[in-house]
Amino acid sequence: MITAVVLAAVAAIIPVSTADAFAAGTIDGTASAADGTEGFIRAGTADGFASGTTGGSAGVTVRATTFEQLRAFAAAADPLVVQVAGSIRVDPFGDMISVASDKTIVGAGPGAEIVGGGLFLNGSHNVIIRNLTIRDSYLPGDFDGKSPANDNDGIRLDTADHVWIDHTRIERVGDGGIDIRKDSDHVTLSWNVVSDINKALGVGWTPNVLTRLTAHHNWIRNTVQRNWSIDNTAAAHLYNNYLENVTQYGTMSRNNARVLVEDSVFEQVNDPLVVHGAAAGLTQRRNIFTGTTGRADHAGHAFEVPYGYSPDPARRVKDLVTRYAGPQSTARSTPSTITVALDGSGDYGSLLAALGATRDARGPVTIRVAPGYYREQVRVWPSQSNVTIAGPADAVIAYDLDSGGQKFYGGPLGDDAATFTLLGEGTTVRGLTVTGTAAPAVRAAGDRTVLAGTRLTGFLAGHGRSYLRDCTVTGGGDLITGTAVAVLDRCTIDPAPGASVTAVATPARQPYGILVLKSIVGCAAETATDLPSRTGQVVHRAGHGSPAETATDLLSRTGQTVHEASIGCAAETGTALLGRSGQVVVRESVLGPRVAATPWLPGSGRFGEHANTGPGSGRPEMTRDQARRYTVGAYLGGWRPRT
Repeated sequence: MITAVVLAAVAAIIPVSTADAFAAGTIDGTASAADGTEGFIRAGTADGFASGTTGGSAGVTVRATTFEQLRAFAAAADPLVVQVAGSIRVDPFGDMISVASDKTIVGAGPGAEIVGGGLFLNGSHNVIIRNLTIRDSYLPGDFDGKSPANDNDGIRLDTADHVWIDHTRIERVGDGGIDIRKDSDHVTLSWNVVSDINKALGVGWTPNVLTRLTAHHNWIRNTVQRNWSIDNTAAAHLYNNYLENVTQYGTMSRNNARVLVEDSVFEQVNDPLVVHGAAAGLTQRRNIFTGTTGRADHAGHAFEVPYGYSPDPARRVKDLVTRYAGPQSTARSTPSTITVALDGSGDYGSLLAALGATRDARGPVTIRVAPGYYREQVRVWPSQSNVTIAGPADAVIAYDLDSGGQKFYGGPLGDDAATFTLLGEGTTVRGLTVTGTAAPAVRAAGDRTVLAGTRLTGFLAGHGRSYLRDCTVTGGGDLITGTAVAVLDRCTIDPAPGASVTAVATPARQPYGILVLKSIVGCAAETATDLPSRTGQVVHRAGHGSPAETATDLLSRTGQTVHEASIGCAAETGTALLGRSGQVVVRESVLGPRVAATPWLPGSGRFGEHANTGPGSGRPEMTRDQARRYTVGAYLGGWRPRT
């Protein structure tokens, strides 16, 4: 019997239009691909392991325009096709809307969305979810999704069966995009987009090996982990999926899972295919890997697919999925300026989300970061070019991985432990404080990277050319590492006692590595009284027409702060090195008392000094003729950065 709340809504049943026909699953396949419906047509009924799922087609069709209506319809005992009309905001924030058995939850045309919450299928069966966006249930500041208040999935299945999720977009949710848990079975995911979150798709949370899953033509982008993480799954058939811009790992087979991955594309994915556990199986075939690093495992024989299917060739997958995955769309665009804030006053609550939004930009984008402590690992991907990330010094970006540590599934973290990884060409970081616990704060791996006025605890020149201006680099260990070219101009570099300013691995065939120019190095902030003239800073040597300016005055006047390691070190014995290896030149800089009397590791690199002053200077230097070879222009090869 239809409940009272459903009877009250029957008047809202709408005439069948093109969008409504899709909503009810009745499109007959006559539309053309030119109208953007190819994905819808090809997925007219559930296929794969969810074949035979009918949702609420045996019931009436109702339309939900409010949160209260949607919650009541979704939980009703009767079969229903529930059309979501427009944007429905969940209250309270993070609430998971219960979906009962025999339901179709479908967007009524473009723009249908659930904001600030998700859908929960707890023991439900025969459910279809289509043509819908679920977004923005992320709790700002909880990047890893560890807070109980941030356990906000996009769609959660607990012991659910015969579920088809098709043409949805799930973005910026608090925890998992889609979590398939606790012996859920007969599930198909098709033509979905999951993006701009830490954890994309997880399968498991059970000791039993029962779940059967089909996933095809899905687009997973700008995520960190669980793309998918498949644990104790009897059969996971993943084909024709496109994984793009994944930070930690791609698809993982864990414990007793059996996974088949075929005809898919992995682009800019770290560790695209991982087998974790001796009993796990993963078969892969005919996949395309572009710009990937790390593991692409294959172990054992997964299973024989028990149904018929016709995969597209992998070479067509990127084009098909980027054109047709996701719900019917409204126009999406990105403004030239995006704001990030933890208090809800910005456009987004994380840098991960803000960078994801740049994909729809038509030109350069500036991301302005409000003051606050942002604990997250940030990547600017190669597809995100000409992005500027700017904020004050009290906008702190921090993460706590150890570059010498191990991934939980095996293998060293290495360079991937950096807090900021800049892969996009023309990236600028202006201001901000970026820290890493036991890894470089910033790893530059795209060409034409600029850091201006940034405070950081280590820099890795990984690829291309980088220019650092008015930056402060402090910390222990090796502060500046890598193989690429970097110029540090008018920076303050404070290595801890016994640390090294540089320890780079410049290739022998590469003429230039690191240039430190007109900078303050090695605890010089309190002791320098003889500063070289600096373009744009109006500092004069004593005897050249005006009194000398101390480095402390200089730092104060230019908005830089004196790192606490500098305080009270005027009488310190030098223990810090300028370089351990590679090609390094330090010129026209003030070298403080922390710089060792023999600051270059003998016989290990191509080192040079020129026109330095301060208590840490005084060694034989390059001649003027030799120094002419080591200029900003020479290192940057004609690129003239703008700061």
